[in-house]
Amino acid sequence: MDYLNAFWVGGLICALAQILMEKTKMLPGRIMVTLVCTGAVLGAVGIYEPLIEYAGAGASVPLLGF
Repeated sequence: MDYLNAFWVGGLICALAQILMEKTKMLPGRIMVTLVCTGAVLGAVGIYEPLIEYAGAGASVPLLGF
């Protein structure tokens, strides 16, 4: 079940980044900064840590592999 959770959460993050690339014509660097800043805000609010506990690498690897 851990693999399935990592797969769908990581896939959702990557799909959102792909939608941003296609619909807004943003450059990949700006999308990467957006993802990192969103992660920082979610971490400050306290949402990102439970997401990492739930999805494992699915929530953290899309930032590294983009």
